[in-house]
Amino acid sequence: MTTIKTLTRKQRELLQREDLILDTARNLLYTYGYLGLTMDKIAESMEYSKGTIYQHFSCKEEVLTNLCIRSLSLLQELITRAAQFDGCSRERITAVMVAYSLFVFLYPTDFDTLQMIKTCSIRDKISPESQQALLKTEIQVHRTIVEIVLDAMAQGDLNLRSDILPEEVVFNLWATAYGTLLILTKDVPLIQMGIPEPYSMLRRMANHFLDSLHWQPLSGKIDGEVLYQRLLENLFAPEVAQLSPEVKQRFLSIFG
Repeated sequence: MTTIKTLTRKQRELLQREDLILDTARNLLYTYGYLGLTMDKIAESMEYSKGTIYQHFSCKEEVLTNLCIRSLSLLQELITRAAQFDGCSRERITAVMVAYSLFVFLYPTDFDTLQMIKTCSIRDKISPESQQALLKTEIQVHRTIVEIVLDAMAQGDLNLRSDILPEEVVFNLWATAYGTLLILTKDVPLIQMGIPEPYSMLRRMANHFLDSLHWQPLSGKIDGEVLYQRLLENLFAPEVAQLSPEVKQRFLSIFG
């Protein structure tokens, strides 16, 4: 297995330059959006020739794909930490929901890019190799969460009906979190639409779903305040500290 220590100096320099290109592209995305991101702008911002950028990436869509792979690696680190949380399976799946929400609030540009990469106009320009690398990373994240469901079943905390797969449980949770957080991060007038507490909705809907599966212990038997305190002040303390005061207030409204 190749490691940084076994790479030549030139190979290390190429990797460092690639990271710099991705960092620059991410900043440009944040400032100008997808339409404002070009290979010319990346080169200009880095004071490199465009040819140098093309040595690493054939088009901006390839840049976006590699940004997504890197973002998913960040998400995987958070999800893995949640999966290893010192608690029962119900507490660990709750930790995953906190981890995913924290990723969205901490890296909003990355969250938007992960949505963007799924559009046909972008996906069709990505090489099969890059598409496969992205898919592999996505499956790794998904599998980490599926293992929590399987462990819950092995421990007797969860008895799924024969027509429900563990992967479907994870998909439902992901769909709930993804859809809710997508709307919460956009300017949708939820309060005016009759939803008085839109941020706590994610926590409540996730608990309703898990309770409907009879995943033990049920939400009413877990001290949520203590659990979220352990997660936010211990497990994810470094990440929570990085949130701006305004964003932190909104994030804590979900798990407060």
